[in-house]
Amino acid sequence: MKYPLFIVFAVLCAVLFLHCGGGEPSPPTNFTITAGEDGITVALSWDEPDNGNPVNYIVYFRAVDATEFTAVDTVEDVTCIHDPFTRTGDYYVAAVFSETEEYSDTLTTIPVHTPPFTLGELNTAYNAAYGWDLVGDFTGHTYSMFDSLNIPYIDFYVTEFNNGPWSTPYYIASPTELGSDWGALTVPDGDWRQTWFTNPISNPQMYLPVYATTTYFRWMDDLREDSLFVGVYLENEGFFALVKFSDFGVVDSYTVQAETWFQKVQGLRLIAH
Repeated sequence: MKYPLFIVFAVLCAVLFLHCGGGEPSPPTNFTITAGEDGITVALSWDEPDNGNPVNYIVYFRAVDATEFTAVDTVEDVTCIHDPFTRTGDYYVAAVFSETEEYSDTLTTIPVHTPPFTLGELNTAYNAAYGWDLVGDFTGHTYSMFDSLNIPYIDFYVTEFNNGPWSTPYYIASPTELGSDWGALTVPDGDWRQTWFTNPISNPQMYLPVYATTTYFRWMDDLREDSLFVGVYLENEGFFALVKFSDFGVVDSYTVQAETWFQKVQGLRLIAH
């Protein structure tokens, strides 16, 4: 059967139109953020739009202390490495077409902030343990060390490594150090999490140190210093966080306030807030 030339032409145009990504231009898809190999740059990647052929892509960034997005790179590929120079912030990618830009979702490297919680030394009336919600919104919560159901959720606890409370320095410690804690005789056995801590940090807006056994330790003292900032590394998952300890002895003689910032991009050491 023969068809009029205009029908054949229309069919060919339709095939070419579909093959070349025709239709209304659409945004990049599957936009993701990961840590760069050095832990202080941000690796961005995305997939091509479902429709249309972009001329290129523009990466936009709004730093945590800024009000507007700015273009930080223009690329033809679907990846980009951005150096934010210690800052955290929000990102999106625009697919650039001849007459329009189509925007991806917005993702962030700004750490998740949890306001201060009261922690008490182990064996007091207050919860001594703290942990982040790693399968939810990454906020922090306090826990009792004496309930075995809490074991999977605890990242650190406050202790004197004695059966106090005494007047000795207060520590934060990895739960894996319970075997060395004389005050933990009634804490249940279990598969406790391994956490590491830096020495006090002088600039809490600077990126955290690279994890190593010479820069992170299984416990840290003395929490009695006000506005004490400590970097945290979760060995099991590779996340970094910042903890501020303050108001020692204000709520009670053996309590301290813990305020945290959690970097939910795995392996990223940027913590500016």
